[in-house]
Amino acid sequence: MTDDPELYREILLDHGQHPRGDGLLDPCDLATEGSNADTGDVVRLTVRLAEGQIAEMGFTAEGSAVLRASCSLMTEALTGQSTVEAAAKADQFMALLRGESDDDNWDGLGDAVALRGIRQFPARVRCAILPWRTFARLIAQ
Repeated sequence: MTDDPELYREILLDHGQHPRGDGLLDPCDLATEGSNADTGDVVRLTVRLAEGQIAEMGFTAEGSAVLRASCSLMTEALTGQSTVEAAAKADQFMALLRGESDDDNWDGLGDAVALRGIRQFPARVRCAILPWRTFARLIAQ
């Protein structure tokens, strides 16, 4: 994907206004909730598994547009992946957004690369990371 800030803004707006995976799944195989007391953000995640892969993800998000967009982008990036691959991608995303990785490799994260510009806004980084952190904790259980 190109490094076009305007394209990234369009992707974030689209995912914020038309989130993929919006709504909780019932029935589901895995469910959890995560929150950030500093921002007031709350995310609930549900996951359906099929043969060790993420068949479908659903979420509800209370908070910023960045949170909703990040949930939607995560749902798109991780659906169809094995739980091991998805956990690795969540870790990769969090390290990149926090600036903890020397490698700026967003491969495999799809349109989630649109969140890379958020790195310069620490409060927004917490919003963007919350669903990915919540997912990683869910899979690690």
